Amino acid sequence: MERKRIWYSQLRRIFTNENVKLGLLVIAIGVSVLIVFLLFFPNETPSVVITTLMSATASFAGAYLSYGVVMRHIISTEQDRIAPPETIVDHYDDRLPMLKLVHLNKTVDTPIPERLPVFTLEEASGCEHKLTFSVNLTNNVYNIPASIRGFFDPYFEEIESRFETEGKFNSRKARLDRVEGTNLHIGETTYFRSFCTNFAPDLILPNDGPTLREEFDHEFIRGDRIVRLGDSPFSNHLGGGGLLITADGFAILGFRTADVTVGEQVVGNSFGGNFEYKNVQTGANPEDELLREATEEIKAFDKSSVRELIPLALIRRVDWLGKPDIHAIAFADELDNHTQTHEEFYDGVSVNLGIDQIESVDELFNVEVARICVKRIATAADQSAFEPSVNLLMILEFWLRVAENRSSVN
Repeated sequence: MERKRIWYSQLRRIFTNENVKLGLLVIAIGVSVLIVFLLFFPNETPSVVITTLMSATASFAGAYLSYGVVMRHIISTEQDRIAPPETIVDHYDDRLPMLKLVHLNKTVDTPIPERLPVFTLEEASGCEHKLTFSVNLTNNVYNIPASIRGFFDPYFEEIESRFETEGKFNSRKARLDRVEGTNLHIGETTYFRSFCTNFAPDLILPNDGPTLREEFDHEFIRGDRIVRLGDSPFSNHLGGGGLLITADGFAILGFRTADVTVGEQVVGNSFGGNFEYKNVQTGANPEDELLREATEEIKAFDKSSVRELIPLALIRRVDWLGKPDIHAIAFADELDNHTQTHEEFYDGVSVNLGIDQIESVDELFNVEVARICVKRIATAADQSAFEPSVNLLMILEFWLRVAENRSSVN
C-alpha cells in the first residue's frame, strides 16, 4: 500500500507542472474540436481534416508533455549520472578505506551493506561528540578546469539541457577549499558547476568514451586516499544533513522524491541540503546552515525549538567524486506533527523510539539507548517503500560509534 501511495503522489505532482497543464489543455481542446466536427458535420468532415487535426494536436501537446518534462517526476534520473553505491564500492575495492558499517551490522537485523562509498575526514570522538568548526572565507571562486571543460566541450549543451530538463536552478554555493584542524576555508562555486562534476561522474556520453570518473581517476585518488580538497578539480560544494530526534522520543525520516538531483526515491534523513554562499558570506556557520535546512524541510520545526545540534562527522562522498558533507543529529522539543513541507520529500515518517521522554542529549549516546533507537529506525526504513539512503545509514553508524566509544571510555 505504501508503494502505491507514493506512486499516486508522484503522478499527482506531475499535474503541478505548468507545461503538463498546458499540454493537457491542448489535448482537451483538440479532442473537443474533433468531437464537434464528428457530431455536427459527420458527412462533411473528410478524413484528411481529421488526420490533420489529430496530428496538430499531438504535435502541440507533445511539445509540452515531452519525455523530459515527465521523466523528472516519475523516473529516476540520478542513476543515469551517478552509479549506484554498491557499484562504486566495487569500483574502488581495496583502493580506498571506505566506511565500514561494523557497529550497524552488529546492531540491526535488517539487510544492509557492509561498506558505503564514504571517505571520513573527521568524526566525533567518544567523549567530545561535537565537531566545532570555524569558517574562514577565502574569496576563491571555482571555475571548471580547462581539462574538464575540454572533456565535456562537445557535449556541453547536452549537459546544460539535462540540468534544465531535471528542473534545476543555478545558484551560488559554499565550496570547501580546504580543512585545517577545525577551520573550514570556504570559497565559492555554483550548483551548475557541481552538477557538471560531482553529480555527473558516470554519465555516458554519446561517443561511448570514458566517463568523467574514469577519465580523471588519477586526479581523484592518490595512493589510498582521495586527493585533498585544494587539489581536487571538482566543484565540491559543502552540504550536509541530519536526523531530527524529539524530546518525546520520535525520529523523523523523509521519503525523497524522484525529481531531486541526488538521493532519489530513498528513505533518508530528516533534512539535508547545500550550504548557501551568501549565508556563509554574511556570517552563517555550519550549524546555522544545517538548522536552516531543517526549518525549510520540516513543517513544525523551528530553530528556537532546538536544544542541541550534535555534528557526528565531516565526510566526503566517494560516489559524488569527493563532495564534502557534515552530518549531525538535531535534538529538539516535541513537535505538533512530523510532516515534511519541502518539495524534495513526498512525506515525513515518524518513528517511535520507545522512549517516553528524553531529558538530555547525553541519553541519546547511552550505548543501550542508542542501539534501541538505531534498531527501530532501521526497521522503519526497511518497512518503508524505499531503500535506506547512504546518508541515513551513515548517520546511524556514526551514532553507534560515538555511543560505543563513550561507553568504553566511561
